[in-house]
Formats: sequence, structure tokens, C-alpha cells
Amino acid sequence: MKRLLILSGKGGTGKTTTAAAFIRFAGARAVADCDVDAPNLHLVTEVSGTPEISDFLGGDKAVLDTEKCTGCGLCQAHCRFDAISRMDGVYSISEYACEGCGVCAHVCPRNAIRLAPDTAGRKELYTDGGVFSTAVLKMGRGNSGKLVTEVKMAMLKHAPETDLAIVDGSPGIGCPVISSVSGMDLVLVVAEPSRSGLSDLERLVKAEASTSDLEALAETRKVLEALIRERTGEEPLVYEREGGHDLVRFELGQGEEKLLIIGHYDTVHLIGAIQYRTEGDRLYGPGVSDMKSGLISAIWTARAYKELGIDPGRKLVFIFNGDEETGSHESSDIICGLAENARAALVCEPCVGNGDLKTGRKGNIKFNVTIHGKASHAGNAHKEGINAIQEMAAEILKIQALTDYEAGTTVNVGICQGGTKVNVVPAAASFSVDCRYKSMEEGQRIRREILELPISVPGASREVEIVEGKLPMEETQGNMELFVAAKECGRKLGLSFSHQFVGGGSDGNAVSAMGIPTLDGLGGWGDGAHSESEYLRISQYIPRIALLASLILDIR
Repeated sequence: MKRLLILSGKGGTGKTTTAAAFIRFAGARAVADCDVDAPNLHLVTEVSGTPEISDFLGGDKAVLDTEKCTGCGLCQAHCRFDAISRMDGVYSISEYACEGCGVCAHVCPRNAIRLAPDTAGRKELYTDGGVFSTAVLKMGRGNSGKLVTEVKMAMLKHAPETDLAIVDGSPGIGCPVISSVSGMDLVLVVAEPSRSGLSDLERLVKAEASTSDLEALAETRKVLEALIRERTGEEPLVYEREGGHDLVRFELGQGEEKLLIIGHYDTVHLIGAIQYRTEGDRLYGPGVSDMKSGLISAIWTARAYKELGIDPGRKLVFIFNGDEETGSHESSDIICGLAENARAALVCEPCVGNGDLKTGRKGNIKFNVTIHGKASHAGNAHKEGINAIQEMAAEILKIQALTDYEAGTTVNVGICQGGTKVNVVPAAASFSVDCRYKSMEEGQRIRREILELPISVPGASREVEIVEGKLPMEETQGNMELFVAAKECGRKLGLSFSHQFVGGGSDGNAVSAMGIPTLDGLGGWGDGAHSESEYLRISQYIPRIALLASLILDIR
């Protein structure tokens, strides 16, 4: 017989409703309600027959024999729980305040006080057509853990032949929960989206932080620091950068092995461009998906470990930068330095719009090309001129043709300009090229093709400025192993997702290029990044935090 226990961290999450549903669908014939402080499973499930009722004897309580009492007051003077009172010259002992320590009985000169077993609750056992065991603890009584044990034992003792026994446990983390877990095969925890978590997210999102607004960015960094202190108890370390794009770091756990958890607190949005609001299951706001929800996921993962006493078994290094949206030029050296010798890197960027994780990202490189020709009069001396725009046009056609969709390579000429007047052969022209590629080899090919492009217009020349972007995050074996681990964690949590190779880059690109296994997309589930419709799915907020927290512990 398998034993399933259903718990919740707090009351009101739907624990008992879930238990009743499992009982109904599974046709369970062995059931126990171990929420002995407030049992209510019988209200939402079928219970028939006349119960067998018995008293539950808890700890001892002091009992006063008023016939023997002389009113000396020694008992009251020595009671440290204020359980003894006097009214109209008569002493009495409160059954709710008495802790059964026995001091009063010890000091009484007339032996008027004795300790006696206290009837602390009532047990009920139904055996008509199955077994339903429950109990209710009297108000103010202890020994709830002991009563839970007796409720479970009664169910197991009288349970018929059945494949599944279902136990509705207590909310919280106290003694009745601990007693409920003992001897169980399976535990289901019913949770709900945390209003506290959403409050933290609102607080961070409303601290708007466009990468270009250094003053706003600094204020957002301060909010982030405060959240780290309040939720984890850790003191964050700030790396101040000359350009104003500071980094925030904190750590958790110990050990030689380390994991890097990466995020950024800057956004692309101008201040005031998007209002924080909720519409159904969607939460809108600047950076709510990309990627402030991921920052809260990381912070709340650390908080959960600390509050639950979970040792991650290694050093967790959390690093959040303020210039990711513009290429991480001030922060990449620090991030890569921290990544050295790391077991893995987990990037809390948002997942793909369908929930998939990111096992690969394209690299990018930009080329600024300047063409030099020779000016001359377009009417009188056209032949003497060297048309820079003509050369530019020829090169643009050749460069655009380097796009290879099957290889995942895109080449785009996004800006071009040249000439001064329509009747002058242009002496200069320029254009800029954006290239996205999936592998280092493909990036080298594009670089070589553009640099070695032959001149089409005799006499023309060119200069090429290379603006290095992010290196590609290739789908390495290490990256795929991380995804497999995440997939298994998701299965246990009831989450289903796959993986994708995406176009945009992140700070995971540089870390992955170092040979560090990297998995991206472990932040919130939303869509519309960099647009006015950017949103987060509220219902998937807690599950995605749970995925991150589980994966960190399962990485081997």
C-alpha cells in the first residue's frame, strides 16, 4: 500500500480540496485527516456510518481538590505560567494555561494538588465501507504530533486491502507536519503564487532602470541590494564601474565547487514608457519579463534555501549587472572572472515564449564599412570620378548574400549613407552590417568573407571597423546535460518544456564560450521583451522559481 500525504505551507491554499479530489478520483478506501487543530476533510468527502470515539490523553494537568485547599497561596506564588488564580478567596487552576510541570503539587503542604492525565482531544474512526480516521485537538493543548501519529496508526491498523492511502496533513512546518511525514511514501505540497513574491517583483519593476539613465540605474541597484538583504540576510558586494554600470554580487553556501547564477537589472525601456499593471494572468511592466522576474527568482531561491536549512552543497555566486542590454562592456570581465572554474552557469533570463529553455544563443558582430572614391562633376567630368556609392551598392549585395538560414546565419545591412549633392560623383559612402551566427566557425567565415571582399569599382578603396559583439553560446554537450537535468526537475514539478537555439545574446554567451556548461531561460515565463506589451505569466511564477531551486540542487 502506497501512502500519499498532502501538505501546504499555509492555510487556505486548497490542500484539503486537493486531498478530497484525489480521494474521489482514486477511489481511496483508507483516508486520514491529520489536520487535528482544524479537521475539515469530512466536509468535502463522503463519510458514512457511526464513528468509534475515544479520548486522546495528552500531557498531565494539575487538578485542585478544593476540599483540602487551605488557601495558603504557595501554589500561586510558585507557578511560572500564571495558571493559578484566586477569586472570592477560592483558588482555581486554568486548564489552558497549566503546563503540567508539577511545581504546585510539590509545594502544596496539604497535598491538595495532583497531576492527572488530561483529555486533550477526541479521536474518531469510521470503518463503514473503508477507513476514515480523524481527530480534533482541544484548544490550547499541546501534543499535536502525538495525536497525528495515533490518527495514522488507527487508519493503518484498520485499513482494508487497498493500493493507496491518502492523508490530509496540517499546514505549516510544525510538529504535526513532521509527524505526518513519517512513514509516507509520497508527499504532495500544494502551493499558491506568493503575494510577497509579487510584491518584491512590483517593487523592483517600478524602480525603472534604462541602461542609459545612470541615475535611475543607481536607484534600481539600491532597491536590488535591499531585497537581497531583506530576503536572504546576506550583505551584497557592489562592483562600482567608472561608466556607472555597477554589478551586485552575493554568495550562498560553501565548498570548492561553485555555480554561477547570472542576471541583469537594466532594461531597454525609457522611464515611464510602460505602466505596471495586471490583466488576468498577465503582469505588465518595464523589464517584468526581461529580466527582473529572473532576479526575484534567484533571490527567492536563496531565501528558500536559508529558511528551510538547505545546504546547496557548493558555493552559489549570484551576479547581477547593469549594462547587459548594451553589450555588458563594463561587466563582462567581472562575470567571466567569476565564471572561472565554475561547475556551471545558470542564466535567469526569461524562457522562450512557449516555456522552452535556451541551450544555445547566436553570437553577433558588427562591421562599419567606409568607402573612399573620388569626387568630380557629374556632368562635365563624370568619367574622372570614382563613385563610392556604386562600390557600396555592389558590396551590400554581396554581403547580404552571405545570409544562410539553414546554418542559422543572418547578415543585415541596416544603415547606409553617402554623397553630398546629386550632381557630384560621391567621394565617400558608408554602411553598417549586423551579423548573427551560431558557431565560432561560422563567425570566422563571415569575418573573412567581409574583410576579403574584392573591390568592384576600379580605384575605390575601403576601411572596415569591426565591433566585436557577443560570442555564440553553442549547444555543447555540457549545455545539453544541464537541460536534461532541468527536464527531469521539471517532470517532478509537473512542468513540460523543450529547448531552443535563439537569436538574441545574453551574458551566458561569454561564459559558455569559456567552456563552462551554461543553461539560459531559467527566469520568468512571459513574452514581449523590449516592447510595450512585455508581460509575465503570474500562474507560472512560482513553478519557475521551483524549477531553478530544484535544478541547482540536482546538478552533478
